[in-house]
Amino acid sequence: MRGHKLGLGISLVFILLFGMQCRWAAETKLIDASAAWKIVREKVLENQLAGKRCFISVNMLKGGEIIKTWKQQQQVPEKFAYAWIAFIDDAPEANWEHACRYVFIDAASSEYVIRQASTPPDNLNSEFKEMGAKVPTSGHSPKNTKEKGAFS
Repeated sequence: MRGHKLGLGISLVFILLFGMQCRWAAETKLIDASAAWKIVREKVLENQLAGKRCFISVNMLKGGEIIKTWKQQQQVPEKFAYAWIAFIDDAPEANWEHACRYVFIDAASSEYVIRQASTPPDNLNSEFKEMGAKVPTSGHSPKNTKEKGAFS
């Protein structure tokens, strides 16, 4: 009888731990660059791409990380553990400084924050991909973003 109760107790603990692990895995599923671009294209730009140049980061950044720009800095919202960054040039034919936007897309919840700006990121050509007909389906894992020093 005692062995039966012990076996039942161990089984319950195993079931609880397995359930918590499954819940954690479900909660930590992160969107890829393609999904982040879709959010920007459909929700922020409302599919109105004419007259704009749009870029998405090739890596996710951690919340609180700084993106250097010509005259200022943009900070990834600290409430996002990891985020994709979209840069929208609203007047690509004009010389800088002019209207542009940074969109920070939370990789876990797909929530986004838009910040108005007037200059591009310093590393636009090396750490962002211009968005056209085809988008990347995956980015580098969050572990690799800090090691590469992409935005420092």
